[in-house]
Amino acid sequence: MIGWTADDDALVKAGQEAGESWADIAKRLPGRSADSVKSRSKRLKRQPDTSVKHEPVKRELVRWTAADDALVKAGQEAGESWVDIAKRLPGRSAESVKSRSNRLKRQPDTSVKHEPVKRELVRWTAADDALVKAGQEAGESWVDIAKRLPGRSADSVKSRFDRLKRQPDTSVKHEPVKRELVRWTAADDALLKAGQEAGESWVDIAKRLPGRSAESVKSRSNRLKGPADKSAGGAAAQAKSKKAPPKKAAQDSAG
Repeated sequence: MIGWTADDDALVKAGQEAGESWADIAKRLPGRSADSVKSRSKRLKRQPDTSVKHEPVKRELVRWTAADDALVKAGQEAGESWVDIAKRLPGRSAESVKSRSNRLKRQPDTSVKHEPVKRELVRWTAADDALVKAGQEAGESWVDIAKRLPGRSADSVKSRFDRLKRQPDTSVKHEPVKRELVRWTAADDALLKAGQEAGESWVDIAKRLPGRSAESVKSRSNRLKGPADKSAGGAAAQAKSKKAPPKKAAQDSAG
């Protein structure tokens, strides 16, 4: 394959520009056919011309002024098309005008000063609470109850009622429960002992002792056993001490 030189390419371009046929151009290129010349010409057309230096296009950003924005807004409010508005803005296209309009819509209007909303907290009075309770007991809806409470919404009325349900009713005074201690009598103790000796259960014994539970009967029985055991221990000690002197006397006589 014979490579194409820069001179060959120049001759092809010159011949084509002069209107010559592929056959005539090929005659001046030994070893080249008309078809190969035609194919080379097509290839050259697809290649960029490196002899021509293209300067990069510098796109200057033209900032939108307040006057431009005002003109866009006025045109839009008047019902004009983007094309008509763009005609009055040199260097702007209909697309850029549309884009600017959309951007302006998203921006807050700084010319309008919004005062902060001050929400005053209105306290609930005893009368308000009474009205809420009465309305609810009467089966009224939250909306109907709220109508009689200026400045209150149905939701706030419902919320207040739920809160009132969780609060204790201070109008009802609960007296403290006084638990009276019923003392055990000698007769109670005797009945308990007799029942226990008879092999009765704590429940059966308690049935014959009004106001006593099986647990309290069992507790009393354990308590009664304590002093008895101590007295038994004391009696045994005394008996032992009485036997001691004869032992000592026996030792003396042995001596």
